[in-house]
Parts: sequence; C-alpha cells; structure tokens
Amino acid sequence: MLSIGSLCVGLSLWAQDAAEMDRLKAQYKGNFALNLQDESRLTIDIVKGKLVVNARQISQVLYLNNKAQGFSQHSVQSSHFVEIKKINAYTQVREKDQYKKIKVDEVKTETQIDSEIFLDDVVTHKFTFPQLREDAISTLIVDYHYKEARFISSFFFQDFHPLLSSKMIIDVDENVEMGFSRFNTENIKIDSTFENIKKRKIYTFEVKNIDKFKDFNMEPPIRYYAPHIIPFVKYYTVDSKKIQVLESPNDLYQWYHQHLNQTCAENSTLKETALKLTQNLSSEADKVKAIYQWVQSNIHYIAIEIGIGGFVPICASEVFNSKYGDCKGMSNIMHEMLKSVGIASHLTWVGTNELPYRYQDVPTPTVDNHMILTYIDTADIYHYLDATNTYLSYDRPSSFIQGKEAMIDFGDKFEIREIPIVPAEQNLICDTIRLQIKNDQLIGTGNIWFIGYPYEDVRYTTANIFSDEQRVEFLNHHIERGNNKFIVESVKAYLYPEQSKVAFDYKFNIGSYVQNLDHAIYVNLNLFTITITQKIEKERNVPLLMVIHNSYSYHVELEVPEGFVLDYLPPNVDFKNDLYDFTIVYSSKNNKIIYDMHIAYRARLLEPEQFPLENALREAIVKNFKEVVSFKN
Repeated sequence: MLSIGSLCVGLSLWAQDAAEMDRLKAQYKGNFALNLQDESRLTIDIVKGKLVVNARQISQVLYLNNKAQGFSQHSVQSSHFVEIKKINAYTQVREKDQYKKIKVDEVKTETQIDSEIFLDDVVTHKFTFPQLREDAISTLIVDYHYKEARFISSFFFQDFHPLLSSKMIIDVDENVEMGFSRFNTENIKIDSTFENIKKRKIYTFEVKNIDKFKDFNMEPPIRYYAPHIIPFVKYYTVDSKKIQVLESPNDLYQWYHQHLNQTCAENSTLKETALKLTQNLSSEADKVKAIYQWVQSNIHYIAIEIGIGGFVPICASEVFNSKYGDCKGMSNIMHEMLKSVGIASHLTWVGTNELPYRYQDVPTPTVDNHMILTYIDTADIYHYLDATNTYLSYDRPSSFIQGKEAMIDFGDKFEIREIPIVPAEQNLICDTIRLQIKNDQLIGTGNIWFIGYPYEDVRYTTANIFSDEQRVEFLNHHIERGNNKFIVESVKAYLYPEQSKVAFDYKFNIGSYVQNLDHAIYVNLNLFTITITQKIEKERNVPLLMVIHNSYSYHVELEVPEGFVLDYLPPNVDFKNDLYDFTIVYSSKNNKIIYDMHIAYRARLLEPEQFPLENALREAIVKNFKEVVSFKN
C-alpha cells in the first residue's frame, strides 16, 4: 500500500539558509530553476537466498522566478517490477528570511495512457506542489522496491536545469558483486569512492556543479549524449554457491530463454493456415515470405507491457485467435507457423535506435526493447523479419534496428550479430520533371518514385487515401517544389509492393517563379526543398540525428523558351566525402536544358567530430542551389 508523509530520509537534505539561497539565485540568474541535489541510494540485501532491492530517490529544486507556478504539477511512475512504497513531497515557501514547509496532501494514481502502447501496467502517481513560486524549494523523496534485480534503473548525472550535486550511492551486501557501465562521462568529473563497512560494500559516484543540457535541434535520444551509469548485479554468493545474475550476455540470454519455455495449447487451424499458405510453393524462401506477409496483413500490432508479459511472447494460438499481438507475439506466431511447415527460425531480441548499447557493455534488459524473428536461408543469409511493419519487405530489416546488435535464440545457445545497414542507394526518392515556361510560371509534369524505406513511409501516410483529391493534397504537402506557389493539379498513383516501390505521375504549376528582366529570362532549376542549410552551431556538443541512409535523384528537363537562346549554364558540382555524395550536372541537348542532381546520405548519427563534414555539405548545397540558368533573345 502506498503511503504519504514523513519519512526517515537517510539522505542529506539542504539546510534552507535564506542568505545562501540568495547567493545561488544571483549566481544562476537567467535560469528557471536550480537543482540543489539529485540523489539516489540503492540498497541490495540477500534474504533467504534471494536478492532484495530497494531504492530511495531525493530531488530538491530551487525555483528562480515566477514561472515556477506553471510547473507545480508533478508525477512519478511505478510498474509490476518497480513498486513505489512511499512518497514524501512538500514545498518550502520563503517568507522573508524563513522557510515554511507545506506538505503535498494528496497523490492520485491512474493507469498510464501511451498512444503507442495498448496494454501496459505502468501506474502514474500525480500530485501538486503547493504554493510553488519564486524562491520556493520543492522536495520529493520516493521509496521504490524492485521485484526483479535485473531491472535496476540507470542514473543520469545531468538535467535540464543546472545541478549543484548529483549523487548515486550503491549499498550492497558483501556477497553481492556489482558491475557499472559508464556512458558519456568522459567530459565530466565524477568523484568515485568505495568502502567496506560492516559486511557492506558502499559505492559512491558524485558530480558537483554540472551545467544544464543545452537545447539543440535534431537531438538523438538522451541516452546517446547524457552522462549516466548503469549499475547491475553480476552475481551473488550464498553458502559458498555462486548465483549468476547478469555478469555477461550469456546470463541475460539464459534469463530471456527461460521465458520462452511456456506451455501453449496447440491450434490446428493455425497449422492448417500455414500449410494452405505454402502448399503450392516449392522454395523455402517463398514459403517464409508467404507466412511473413500473412502475419503482416492479418495480425494487428499493439504494444503489450504488462508484467512479465513485457518479456514473454504471447502463445501463438492466442495471437492467431485474437488477431493481435505485440512484437513478441507476432514474432512467435511466425515462428510457430514456420515450424509447422518444417522451417527453422529463431526468436531474436534487439534494441531499437532509441538505445545506444551493446550486449557486452550492458548485459541487462536495458540493452534491448524489441523482438523480431531471424530466418537463415539456404545460402546462409540472415533475414530479420519484423511483422509489426505492415509494408516492410522480406529482404530488409526495420529501419530503426539497422546497425544494432541482435541476440538470436538457438535453443541451447545464442548468437549476437550486427544487423546490416541497407545502402542509401536502395532507399531512393527519384523525381523526373519536364518543364515549360509560360510568362512567369513554370508548367510541368513529374514522375516521382519512392523506393525502400521511403516507400514504407509513403504507404503509411497514404494508407487511408483513396480519392484523386486526397492524392493531390498529399503531394501538395509532401513534395513542394520551387516556392510556396507550387500547386499540384492532378495525380495518378502506381503501386509495386513486390519491389517496395510506389510512384506518382503528377501535373503542376509554379507561379511567380521565372524572372524576366531586360530581354533575359532567369530560372533556378533547383526546385527541390532542402530545409537544413544552416551550419551546425560551434557550441554544439551532442550528436546530430540524421535521416536513415537515403538517396535522392532529381532529373529536370526545361524547354528553351521560344525566341530565346541559352546564355549561362551553371558549373557542375561533384562533392563527395565519407558521409555524403552530392552532385549536380547541367547539360544542353535538343533545345532542352537538363539538370541532374543526386544526394546520398550515409550517416544515421553524426558525432561532433563529424560536424565539419556536415557543414561542408550544407555550404555546398546553399552555394549551388542559388545558381540560375539564363536565356537571352
């Protein structure tokens, strides 16, 4: 039962000295708030041969201006594996040189609602800090109990406000062996200590006076750049017996694998469906494709994160009967259907691009958050099947797991492999445009192709688009050309799902685009909008999240206006480095000006040391996209 009220804290709290608060307020002027301390104490005991894990977290924040009132609403979360035992929250309001303590008297609990998760067991505990205003201090102390030691939380040393002190204390039984994985801590000073006291091991990690995060656009998930430590139990000893927990990837695999050994009722209809889908197919690959595509089309994806259900696949028979499942359930039904027709496949754990970790560095459930199915064909090529993506082809992994490590289940053993990155040339947007000049307008027709991952994006976006009017609206919003007077007049769509392609033929016009001055016509053939043109800020110290490896090819043919001749053709561009290709080629043929532009991106995440390459590309784009073709009469 959750309790609210006074606690024997066991952690140091700031003494509310008005003069000291005034000094800090002046020192951190310009900030909305100052974190006086962010402290966490993790305690691990051995009770009756089992690990007992509890944690206490404390946060104190000094508010430096009247914006504080708008941030009085607060919440913490619990789940099946991480219970909240006590919450102690209060505001200290300053009255002259004294502070008055006002407790939070009510905490409301409600089930967490997440648009991306249909079923989960997360509970949100909401409360309001009373009378939060300038010079007030909020204090929050929460006691947690971990039902499973493998789910110990990460600790972050930085916040979106300046921090005076950020401290993690790990207090464990002397028979518990801990591991600590550090990330992004190279540029901060962490004071680390270790003590042996009365049959206890005490580890302390503290950072003092750390700046707040700076806001940058296109930031990756916070774990890619925020300094943090992931603590984990390697093993513990009871009566001289060593009990493995998470010392290595093998320990993680053994824990994962034991959850696959559930007893499920057989479903004859499921087997009959698999046999019917494959009965007229001779090759194993075609049979795999047939079952994979059936699951994509007939099983509705929902995320399920209820207790151990967040890690154990739902029985294939249940998924088949209900026609819905999460990533684990959809992988499991494919696995069982393939098994029923004599084809081996392997359930596979993987972390999406939300997580920057590798199994060897973080042998804990923190390392991954997704499940797929691996099929190894007769040529020993690994296929990573993710049926949660309705339009994903058999021969490519989901875009958000490219380059990530996957842990593949082989029953009595496992294999860790890196999922390949699909080359940029296979993820293509290709547009061919033919233009005429009429007065100051460009009149044209286009044929645009979306191939690979861009095809998937378009299919999702246009899944409920059926009319020509809706297609016109889609193109008007997604392929703006030239300027904001670009108007699509008509559209025809062509779908080639077996090749992961979708195409549109369209007619358009662009008003007020052509310049006609002193018997000369000027036209910029760079009709293609690229929004990122400013150089990356010099002070940026966090990675830059880019698009998936994509390429763009644009071909434009412009008829020379009647009565005019070509006067100026811009120079060609050939800009290449390890991350990009950028080329522009101009030519003149059969009374037409031909423009070909190609850009290929080969970087998903740019580290700060790669920013000069990115800036060089942006500079080249800005410079060359200003070039114009001119005609004279």
